[in-house]
Formats: sequence, structure tokens, C-alpha cells
Amino acid sequence: MAPAVRTFIETHDFTGEIVVPFITYSGWPAHEVSDMIDGLKGAKIKKENEIRFDSTGGDELVTEMAEIDEWICNFDLSFLCVFRKITWVCCK
Repeated sequence: MAPAVRTFIETHDFTGEIVVPFITYSGWPAHEVSDMIDGLKGAKIKKENEIRFDSTGGDELVTEMAEIDEWICNFDLSFLCVFRKITWVCCK
């Protein structure tokens, strides 16, 4: 896990908070999400996600955009529709 993320998790109390842990990565995700979840003591963890890009260092999205859209819409994160008005049709 990135040192900044680890420090943030270790220095905040997430008791009773809803947290949706996710990462973006290329290559191998290791156990980043499970490490985050382990550190979020007392938090209500919602469906985590790993969003993958190509492993050559490029910016090609490997995870299907439809999968990301479904993940976001299933959490009623409608405030994010500002960024994806056309694709996130479930957010009105």
C-alpha cells in the first residue's frame, strides 16, 4: 500500500463510516485492497474494486468501462455523474 494511504488510514478513526476501497493499477495488484480493509477497523466496507490499466505503462483501460459504471451506480454515487453524465445513465 502506498505510504500516504497507509498513514491516512492509520491516523483516522473510521468507526461507523462507510468506506468503498478501490485501487487503480497496471500489472499485479498484490493485496492492496485487503491491506486497506484490514486497516479500516470499525468501518462498514462496501464492495471494493480493482480498476486495471495495461501493464506496459500506457493509459489503456483494461477493466471494462461498463463494469466500472455498474460498480459506481450500485453505490448510489450519483454525485459523480457530473463527470460521466452520458455513460452513467442510472444516475439521474
